[in-house]
Amino acid sequence: MMKKTKVFLSHAHEDADVANRIRQALQEAGVSAFYDQLDLSPGDSINRAISAELSASDFVVLLLSPAALQSSWLMEEVESLARSEWKQRAISLILVKIRPCRIPDFLYKWSIIDATRSFSRGMEKLVQVLRVAPYIDLYYLKPPQFEELVMALLKAYGFRRFKRAPFMDEYAFDIVAEYRTKDPFGRSEVQEWLVEIKSHAGKTDISTLREFLGAIALRKERTQALFVTASQLTSAAREWIESLEKRTTLPLTVLEGTDVIRLLLAKPEVANKFFGLPEGGNHV
Repeated sequence: MMKKTKVFLSHAHEDADVANRIRQALQEAGVSAFYDQLDLSPGDSINRAISAELSASDFVVLLLSPAALQSSWLMEEVESLARSEWKQRAISLILVKIRPCRIPDFLYKWSIIDATRSFSRGMEKLVQVLRVAPYIDLYYLKPPQFEELVMALLKAYGFRRFKRAPFMDEYAFDIVAEYRTKDPFGRSEVQEWLVEIKSHAGKTDISTLREFLGAIALRKERTQALFVTASQLTSAAREWIESLEKRTTLPLTVLEGTDVIRLLLAKPEVANKFFGLPEGGNHV
C-alpha cells in the first residue's frame, strides 16, 4: 500500500496563480496539498486554519519570488521551521523558485527546485522528491547501510577518495574523505575530512562527540571534521557544541537525522537508491 504525504503550500498573495497551478499538479500526482485561498470554508479563522494545517503537514513547499522574499510573514514561517521544535518533528521545507529572484544565503541549506525556466520540469522534480520522501526512514537501515548512504550522499555533494579510517588508540573515526575547494585567489586545494557515522536510534550525547573530537586532536595536520547521526543530539550536546564554537575555531560540522533527510531531498536519486518505491508504485 502506498504511503501518503501531506503538503502545506506557502506563497505570497501575488503568486496565487502559480500556487494554484502547482496545487493542481500535485493533486494530479496524488499529493494532498493545502492551499488556503481554496480550502478554507466560510467563517474559518485564517490563522487558526493555517496553524492547524501546518502542524499536520509532512512538508512545507515555499514558493520563492520577489514578493515572497519581501513578505515578513513568509520569512517568519521559514525561521520557525528552523527552530528545534520543528526539527524534532522532522517537518521538511522544500523551496520552489517560481520567478527570478536572488536567493538569500541562509535558504541554500534546503532543497531548492528551479521552476523558472521550465514549469513542467520543476513539477516533475517536485513530484519526484515528494514521491520518495515518505519512504525515507533512516532507522530502517542497518549500520553498514546507513554508512553506505552517508558515503553516497557525500559523493553526490562533491566528496571524493573515500577510505576506511584506522583505529587511533581508543579513539576512532569511520571514514577519511577529500573535498576539493578553492582558496581566495582561485587556486585549487584539497581538504581532508574525518567522518564519524552513528546509526543508532538513541540521541547522541556529549561523550560520543568528545570521543570523536579526541580522534581529531590526535591529527597533526589540520583537518575538517564531520559527525553524522541518524538520530538527534541531546539538548546538552547542542549547548556544548555552541559553547565550543564561541571559545574555539572548531572545524566540526554536525549533521543530525533531519539534516540528512534535508540533504537527501535535494538529491532524490540517492534517496531513491536506498528508499525506492515498492515495485509497481507510481503515486505518492
